[in-house]
Formats: sequence, structure tokens, C-alpha cells
Amino acid sequence: WWSWTPSVSGRYYVSLDGSDFTTLLAVYTGSAVDSLSLLSRYPNLNVPTASIRERFYRDSRVEFNAVAGTTYRIAVDGAGGDFGSVALRIGSTSLRLDPLAELLPAGSEWDYLLLVDANNQPIDPESVDEDFDTTWHTAASYDGPAFAAASPGLLGYGSISADPVVTDIWDGLDHDGDLLPDDAPPEGLRFTTYFRTTFTPAFSVAHLGFEGLIDDGAVVYVNGREVARMNLHGAKDANEWTTRANTNSAEDAPQIGFALDQNLPAGQPVELALSLHNASSGSSDLGLDLRVYSVARPDLVTPPNDSFANATVLVGDPPFVETGSTEDPVFGLAATKEPGEPNHAGRSGGGSIWWRWVPATSGRVAVSLAGSDFDTLLAVYTGGSVDALTPVSRYPHLMVPASSDEEPFHEGSRVEFDAVAGTAYYLAVDGDRAEFGPVELAINSVTTRLDPVAELLPARSDWEYLLLVDEGNQPVDPEDLDEDFDATWHTAASYDGPAFSGPARGLFGYGNINSGEIVTDIWGGRDHDGDSVPDDLPPAGERFTTYYRSTFTPEEAIAHLAFEGLIDDGAIIYLNGREVTRLNVGGGEDAEAWKTRAQGNDNNGVNNENAPQVGFALDQNLPAGEAVEIAVSLHNSSSSSSDMGFDLRVYSVNPPPPSRTSILIVRATAQSGQYEISWESAPNAVYDLEFSESLEPGSWLTIVSGIPAAAGGVNSIFHIPGVPRGFYRVLQTR
Repeated sequence: WWSWTPSVSGRYYVSLDGSDFTTLLAVYTGSAVDSLSLLSRYPNLNVPTASIRERFYRDSRVEFNAVAGTTYRIAVDGAGGDFGSVALRIGSTSLRLDPLAELLPAGSEWDYLLLVDANNQPIDPESVDEDFDTTWHTAASYDGPAFAAASPGLLGYGSISADPVVTDIWDGLDHDGDLLPDDAPPEGLRFTTYFRTTFTPAFSVAHLGFEGLIDDGAVVYVNGREVARMNLHGAKDANEWTTRANTNSAEDAPQIGFALDQNLPAGQPVELALSLHNASSGSSDLGLDLRVYSVARPDLVTPPNDSFANATVLVGDPPFVETGSTEDPVFGLAATKEPGEPNHAGRSGGGSIWWRWVPATSGRVAVSLAGSDFDTLLAVYTGGSVDALTPVSRYPHLMVPASSDEEPFHEGSRVEFDAVAGTAYYLAVDGDRAEFGPVELAINSVTTRLDPVAELLPARSDWEYLLLVDEGNQPVDPEDLDEDFDATWHTAASYDGPAFSGPARGLFGYGNINSGEIVTDIWGGRDHDGDSVPDDLPPAGERFTTYYRSTFTPEEAIAHLAFEGLIDDGAIIYLNGREVTRLNVGGGEDAEAWKTRAQGNDNNGVNNENAPQVGFALDQNLPAGEAVEIAVSLHNSSSSSSDMGFDLRVYSVNPPPPSRTSILIVRATAQSGQYEISWESAPNAVYDLEFSESLEPGSWLTIVSGIPAAAGGVNSIFHIPGVPRGFYRVLQTR
């Protein structure tokens, strides 16, 4: 026994975590052992403070509202006669869940589905029931694979720390064919399982609270509608069988979730469904047990920088890496929007958080959310109040708002602008389609040679395109069917070859492009292997050049043009039938050859599908009011590349400054076989040092990456190549 009299009222927990045997725990008031009263765990619902009633913890634990000056009696025993050393902890906590009545107790029965094929290999139910994802939540609308009959919780497989599994949903199926029962599904196939049950409220219910053992994450549905997520960020697709939970630290303590404003009538059965997601396809276990309460409406805990006035302050110059979150671990989306707050990046979003930065030094910077794990929105403003903000421009001579919608070619939300020392900039982060989750915001110094004056062709414009196939849906060289294709395809008037598709909207391509969703799939699910099933990509070994055409009409005479776009992997660009520039295609490569390849799948250490490429066509002297035909041949770096992507912006520009040339000096040192490589470095720049024996594309090896510019302006690296002949180069990556 322990006796405790708190001096301060509040909510507290008592835990036996650290004891070395199976314990029992209870908390009482009273002065004699034969006249004790159990406390209630909750203020509005009598749930005794006994460890058997808080069953979702690895070790005995209770919590309650303590009153200053009251003496509490804490009893510790051993389950089944166990005994040993006791570690008792008392600490402060907070009340998030305030139940009014219990609607579904722990240990209740659930129908469940873990679908397997004839070889006991788990499979996606969508593969055998095409409308599974939209119908499984309610029994009446469902006609797919049968759920297993009602079985009591805890349901799962493997070993759960908080409680033993009562219903083994794997049940010893033999998946490896050795005729012996297996403890769990095969490693690598431990994905989503599905559960359904019902409860009938005796009274109308406004708000629901969920408390349970969720190992690892869950999406909860009420009467077929998603109402809550636990340990699963808002960006993740609830319908994907392979969707994973955020973390795997969920089997030692309960998770809590809420579904507010449900307004469930008395006496009507409620269908409750839950998809349970592992954090890894190799997770050693999976578990579910759940309590459902009617609850008092809880308070939303908003992020500290939820409002413009409370923006997190950044001090100094880049680089910065800051973290935050738009989510509440219980509610989901926790960030809010204020009256008068603009739609960031032109989209409504759901709730924003803010940073305020006053640079000490002027210079061009990039702000990126690439480390965030949901679909973000980003915008940069100046101004004194949330309803009177002015978007910052990405460029000095053309107003392009510094927002993620205006920089579409990056893996994560990103903006670039010229920061002025002493100016207060406000950085807003929201979630597209009200998605939410942890935020990682990075600010770095950058340089650009792009100085646009006017936009001639926006991103996401319409283009005609050609990916030619034969009758068997095998890609073919258009020159095989049209002998003058290579000389004529760039302009519509002179072309009489195979018809282009479209016009259609960018982003074009096939496969999966990191920086954005493909809008126009140029492969279109053709069946190239003859099995009557659509294929996602052209056949491996045949992923060669594709062709694009569009037009634009300058309002004023144009001297110089720039091209900025998602080019995965390389491109040759033509204006009015004449080649004007190449992006990541070697100058010696044959522009007319269908099999011409790009020079690798990255530029300056950045994958081509994660960031834009930029090129220039100077001294073009295009007259005002005359249509310009632009054509682009797009080249993969390999005939088996897993994807291909294309979208382009065209600007009229001021001529770029000449490239900054840094002389690379390589000299032998006194140590045999060692060389010193040195170069003049730019302030705040970052470099990679590479080595090649042959100068051939693909032969470059990174020796040292992420080298910061030296304070004195000259970097030196020592290296022993181990070969008699070779070449060094330095790439500025930032």
C-alpha cells in the first residue's frame, strides 16, 4: 500500500511500468481496509480506477482527477499470485477523453477480413471485388468476400505487449507450404485488415470518443463515412490496401480519437467499421480492441503558431530547418483558418501554421516543405495583418506569386524569392484538400539565372503529343512509318505523318513522377503483352523518345526566351521548326534518332523528376502578334526507365548573366598517389566533388558530397583516386 495526499488538484496517473511481475493496481479513498471506495477514472462516467479497467496498457496503470488535501490509498497486488519488485510512478496528465456513457465496451465482438488466396498469401480485397473500397464499411451495401463471423477482442496476430490476443485473425494458416501452421502472414505482406461491428445508443449521441489498442494505425467509419484517424496522417489514402500507419509504437498504450457532431438518434443501430494498418509490411504483430463512448465535446489543441499573430519567429540568415505540425494526435486536423486569411497557393486548404522571418542579409532564397509527409500548400507574404497581406513575387521583373502553386515542378511545396534585409516575411503552410501532418520547413540560399519579363506559355498548358505504337501496342519509331518524320514533325503545317493525340493538359508522361501527378497519361494503359490486361508502362527496353507540340503568341516582340519545366529526363526544344536548346541531352547526340538518350536521370545531384530544368534561347527576335510553334522531343536516360514526365513554362527574359566559372586546380601532394583539388567557392554555396576515369555519361562517382563553401572563399579536398588517369569535377548543388 501507498498513501498519497496531493497538494495541488489536477489529473494524475499512477503507473507500475518497470515492475518485474504481472501486477494489479487500484486507487481508493477511505480510512479502513474494509471500508474503501474505488475512485472513478472519469468525472462524468463511473469507471473504477483499477488496472483491469484500463486494459490497453502494457503495465498496470490508472488515471483520475485528484483533489488537493484528499488522501488516496494505492494498492498493488500480483495477478494470479505473482510477486516481485514494484516500481510505482505518479505523474501529471491531462483529460482529453470525458465520457458520458459507454456505447461499445472493450472485448466486444467484430466481424473481420484478412483475405488470402488459395496458397494462403494475403491479397488486396479490391483485386477480387472491384467496388470493395467503397462498400465494405456497411453490411447492406457489401457483396464482396465474406467477413469472418463476430469474434471478441483483442483481435490480431503475433504478440501484443498490452494484452494477449483473444481472436487470432491469422489462425495458424500455412503460407509457406511446409504443412505447418504459421504464426503470422508472410513478411512483406502484412498490410491492412478490416473490421465491422454495430452498437445501438439508448439515447441520442452528439459526439463519439474512441479509446483502444490500435496496433499500429486505423481509419474509423460510422455508417459508411470516415470520421476519424488514429496514428495515420491525413494525406494517406484510406482505400489503399498497402497504406501504412505513421509509427509502430502503438501496442503499449491506448490511442484516442474523436468523431464530433455525429448526431446519432436513439434506438437506431450504428455500423462501425475500422481499417487497421501496420506501420511496416514486415511488422511482427497487429492488434485491435476498442471502446466507444459518447463524450462531452473536447477542446481542440491548436498548434502554437496557428495564427498569424503568433507566427514562429526565425532569426538570422539561412540555412534553417524548422519543424511544426498542423495535426492534433487525437483530432487530426488541428490548425485553423482565420477570418480574412487568404487561400494559400490559390487553394482553400484546411488550416494553416505561420512563420515570421526577418533576414539580416539580402539575397535569393528557397523555402521548401519537401521533408513534410502530406500534400502541402506554401505561400510567402509581407503585411501587418492576416487580412491585408501582399504576396511576395518570385521574380523582380515579373509578378509570379511566391507560392507552391506557381512552382509546380518540385517534389514538395517550394518557393523562391529575393529576400531584402530587414523586411518581415510571413510564411504560411496549409494542407491541400485539408490534409494535415508534421511539417518540415527549410530555407536555403540559392542562385538563379532566370529573370522573366513576361510569361508566354504557362505550366499545365495544352500540347499535342505522339507516342506511336504498332497493332500489338509495341512502341515504334515514327520514321518507320513516315520517312520524312524527323524533318517535318516540329510544325503542323509541314507534317503529314501519324496523327498526334490531343491537345491535352500537362503534366504528361507515364509511371510515377515525384514532383506531381500525371494529368495526361501518354501510354494510357495499352496492353502490350497480349494478356488483355492494361499495362502501366510501355514494355521495358522500348521506352524511347516521345514528341510534343504547342503554340504561343507574344503580345510584344521577344528577343530572348527561357524554358523552365519538368523534364524527365532530357529534351530538345524547337521554335518554328528550328532547334534552339537542349536540356540534359548531349550536344553530340543525334536529335533525329528515336533512341537518343538523355545524359542520366539527374542534374547537379537532383533527380530530374524532383525539380525543374532551365534552358535559354537567346536572340530569337520573335515579332509581336505572330504565333510561334514550339516542339519538344522528350528523351529517357534508359530504355527501361520506370517513368517519363513533361511539362514546360516559356518566358521572355532579360539575358542571363554569364555562368560563374571557377577554376578547378588539381595538383599532386607529397604523399604518393594523393591529389589536392581546390576551387574558388561562392558564399553559402554547397558542392559535390566527383571523379571519372573516362568522362563518359554515367561514369562519374561522388567522392565527397555536401561540401559547404569555405569561409576564406577557397575549398580544398585531398583524394587518392587509386588509378593512373582520371578527371575531377565540382558541382554546385546549392
